[in-house]
Amino acid sequence: MGKYAILLVLALNFAIIFYNYGLQNTLHVAEVQNTESFTIAQARNIAQGATQVAVRKLQIADDPSFAPTINSTKFYPSDGVSFLSWPDVQGEYRYEIENVNDNQILLTTIGRYNDREYQVNVAMAISGSTWNPVFPMAVFSEEGIEVQGSSRIVGFAGTNSTDYRAVDLYWSTMVDSALYIGPGGDPSYVVHERNFQSGNTGLGILNLMEPMSYPMPEYPSHPTTITNSSINITSWPPRPDVFLHEYNGYYLPEFSMVGNTTVNFHVGDEDRVLHVGHLNLQQGHFRIVGNGNLTIYVEDNITFNGSSSLRYAPNSSGNVTVFYKGNNTLDFAGNTFFDASVYAENADIRIGGSGGIQGHIITGGSSVEVFGNAEAITRVLFAPNAHVELTGSGRVRGPVVANTFKAVGNSRVFFASEEDINDLPELEVSTGGVTVLSWR
Repeated sequence: MGKYAILLVLALNFAIIFYNYGLQNTLHVAEVQNTESFTIAQARNIAQGATQVAVRKLQIADDPSFAPTINSTKFYPSDGVSFLSWPDVQGEYRYEIENVNDNQILLTTIGRYNDREYQVNVAMAISGSTWNPVFPMAVFSEEGIEVQGSSRIVGFAGTNSTDYRAVDLYWSTMVDSALYIGPGGDPSYVVHERNFQSGNTGLGILNLMEPMSYPMPEYPSHPTTITNSSINITSWPPRPDVFLHEYNGYYLPEFSMVGNTTVNFHVGDEDRVLHVGHLNLQQGHFRIVGNGNLTIYVEDNITFNGSSSLRYAPNSSGNVTVFYKGNNTLDFAGNTFFDASVYAENADIRIGGSGGIQGHIITGGSSVEVFGNAEAITRVLFAPNAHVELTGSGRVRGPVVANTFKAVGNSRVFFASEEDINDLPELEVSTGGVTVLSWR
């Protein structure tokens, strides 16, 4: 019996040793996989961050020696093989920049962390002074970011600030990708991650190589037109179709629709201009017929409420851009649908209810609010001078640029890649540069 007991003990010891070995091996494999995943993510972050810097330098053109001359290629470092150090993230990067016939620039960036590399390719057209900013982040805020409740930023987020707790992320909030803070900033000082156990960022906190800059584009001059009579559309008598070419060169003090009326506005296949003092859609449906673009210049005020809509008719396509010069707050609420881009020179903007704007928003105002159940924007919210705040379950599906940013409740911002952002209004900037064609 004693001999069997000894054999049993030896078998148990062997089983325990084998189990421990298997457990250690499993843990080692998991650790290696986690390390590998983190290494790849960091290499990607380094490549994307370095690319942002290079594109901005090429756009602003503040260092003419950075860009290559016609039909030549520049390498940074110059040997085209070694890497430049990025100490803040313990990584490295290098550039290859090719000038093709002086009308296109091809940028290749390779980021490296440990032994893993990640490559980003950007194609740019050499332009004069066209406004075409780069939006590599879901949210960029000059001075700080605050995210409360269970809100999320789905994509990268960043700020130029290095101030104490410039970024405040509450317990149940998340920045799904990396969070960038100002160059040289200490993450433990700048970022308050209230979920101290696992953090509030998916890919960690990194430093920008250089501050990012988002200047406002130049607001365009309104056309010089001859004053004509206002247009006031009611439910009775029925209004026939409107052919917008008849209003070329005229200024309408007021354009109003009430009584839940629907009117077809024909643009044909040409671009049309409508110049008004007050665009007043109290309760009306502005339906555009044709494939031309429509530009609306508004001097004094925009009223848009009820269940009003402004959109293209079925089988018609084009873009509507509204330039608003007035100072009154633009309030898009109720169950409205505004399928147009808006550039407000100085006005604040409120978007609420279950309605919203389905185009780009550009404003030089100081405040943008997205509240209620608004599916606010499907493109760009560009408000570099404003405090942008999302509350309730408001949604923004496109990049946000703000001076300060706050999200509370169950709000969301969803990243949109460069390929998904198109049809920006054709605006000018005071400096020349390049236009991004693709980023992958």
